[in-house]
Amino acid sequence: MESIKLANETEEYLQKRFPDLTGNTFEALKKYFVLRVIGIKGLKQLKQDFGLSKKSIRKSLVDEFGVTETIFDSWDINIGDEIDRIKSAAILERRQGFGSRGEFLKWYLEEPKKCFYCGSSAKEVEKFFKTHKSKRDTRGNSLEIDRKDPRGGYKKSNCVFSCYYCNNAKSDIFSEEEFKSIGVAIGKVIRQNGWLQVIVRLTTKFIKGGFKWKI
Repeated sequence: MESIKLANETEEYLQKRFPDLTGNTFEALKKYFVLRVIGIKGLKQLKQDFGLSKKSIRKSLVDEFGVTETIFDSWDINIGDEIDRIKSAAILERRQGFGSRGEFLKWYLEEPKKCFYCGSSAKEVEKFFKTHKSKRDTRGNSLEIDRKDPRGGYKKSNCVFSCYYCNNAKSDIFSEEEFKSIGVAIGKVIRQNGWLQVIVRLTTKFIKGGFKWKI
């Protein structure tokens, strides 16, 4: 019953993301989250594991928990992009390396969301991408999964989150130790750029008279 195991693995993560949700509403969110992560191919198994009817998943959860169907749209807005990243990251090779989809999901949700090499957070990476977007690159706006030892497999001890810039520069050439100093330099550029953008916006507001400094 992989679906139920996945729901249990996501519970702590969802409690942190939605601390105000309790009772039936939270239970409905838990099942819905798993539905989105598994995707269309897993619907039959999901229905079987959870004992849902042949109705649409949304309608089944509405009947079971008494929530309004519109609440699912709100959840899609809040966690939709995140779910899509998890689905694309959970390729077969990684699921097998971690032992199961549940173990991979647990690692993905619990692992700190910052680049292992340069220390930039997911938000800092996203901000940097918006100001340095290349027409050639579709990657860069979120953290990726890298193997510290490229010769090793996708397993918990060998996998880390990495920004695209470190992942691309490290490639399969540098070892974890060899790349550390390069990662530090990349991190400085990413974080300094973020602060520069804040300073530019505040200065622009001040010049236009739309911002008052408080002393």
